[in-house]
Amino acid sequence: MGDGHTCKDINECDQDPPICSQLCQNTEGGFTCDCYEGFSLRGDKQSCKSTGKPMALIYTIDNQIREIAQKENSLKVLYAEEMPKITGLDVSNKNNYVVFAVENSPTIQRIDLQSMRRDYIEHIGYPREIAYDWATDNIYYYSEEADGKSINLCSFSDMACAKLIDVDVHRHVSELVVDSVNRVMFYSVTSWWVFNSPTYVLYKADLDGTAITELVKSSNGFISGLTYDMNKNLVYYADQHQGEIIRITYEGKQQTALFTNLTHPFSLRFFEDHLYFSSSNGFISKCQLVSCLGFRWFGEIFHFSA
Repeated sequence: MGDGHTCKDINECDQDPPICSQLCQNTEGGFTCDCYEGFSLRGDKQSCKSTGKPMALIYTIDNQIREIAQKENSLKVLYAEEMPKITGLDVSNKNNYVVFAVENSPTIQRIDLQSMRRDYIEHIGYPREIAYDWATDNIYYYSEEADGKSINLCSFSDMACAKLIDVDVHRHVSELVVDSVNRVMFYSVTSWWVFNSPTYVLYKADLDGTAITELVKSSNGFISGLTYDMNKNLVYYADQHQGEIIRITYEGKQQTALFTNLTHPFSLRFFEDHLYFSSSNGFISKCQLVSCLGFRWFGEIFHFSA
């Protein structure tokens, strides 16, 4: 301390970047890391790994749905047929479902990856962004129709749909995700004028479409990827126009640019303590948040020629 004789404990758990990837307990002269339910501590005693099935990335290229199994370092095609480009995709690891929509089709499809059974919800406009709520088996999606633009809810249980949030006709929703644990959704609304820079607003709302809250906005950016950490209540989003990945809290505070000078990042996902994202150069990349904050580094995993 200031008297030159007395020592004061430093709380390592207050560091940014965090010294533990999930839970941190400060001790006298040190700290102890722990993990949330469903995760276990790695050998480094700081980062956590899932105790469930091995991690895999599922993504689309044109009219194919593909999977990268990270542990085996392998790629396989889950679904492919002659159809238009896929415009929305989400996955439920709990139910082993993939839900998706295709261009110019008023339908959302759901595939059981074990039985390959396919279900449909039809005549629902033209869905684009899709988010799956595994807790209720509901689908949230953005649609553009002749009578307006909106975020909607459909249920595969009773095949019923409802409009939740109207979207200004001069704007569109570029990203939509659902946190099934904390029962909130996040979505970005973008406008792009011919002679001006793109603008966006990032919102949070309850899953019934109420309690809409503006988290952050920009007059010079375009949100092209959106994900969240449901345990720490953090939102991550990619700004394709600025080439950045940014972190904020669920309250829209502590805005921090984690990575800059990226090549058009998009399709952002969070798992364990890593961010995964793709870019226009054909790479899917990842970064461990514990060690990468403040550095312009990310590891190239795969290159796609498609």
